[in-house]
Amino acid sequence: METYASGELYWDTTVAAAPRWVLLLNQPGDAPMRLDPQDLCIPQDASTRQLLELIGTTFHKETGELPEKVTLTPVEKEQRYQFRVMYTYSSPPGGATG
Repeated sequence: METYASGELYWDTTVAAAPRWVLLLNQPGDAPMRLDPQDLCIPQDASTRQLLELIGTTFHKETGELPEKVTLTPVEKEQRYQFRVMYTYSSPPGGATG
């Protein structure tokens, strides 16, 4: 079943010695979940491709779901972006029966 997730990618400067990209993943009914890939190799002026890869890799690492498609919309160039991830939901190991 195709499922979508969305959130925000932003350039975090709260730790001056280690600024980096951080994701806020929207969660229905809850506050956004902060996902910090702690990847200092992706520069602030990263290409769209680098940012899409960062989102996909981080989403997969944190949720266990493999993104099929990631889209990115600039809100404030090199500072803040909106993203959307499409993935096929895989049931937990052992499969849930309903």
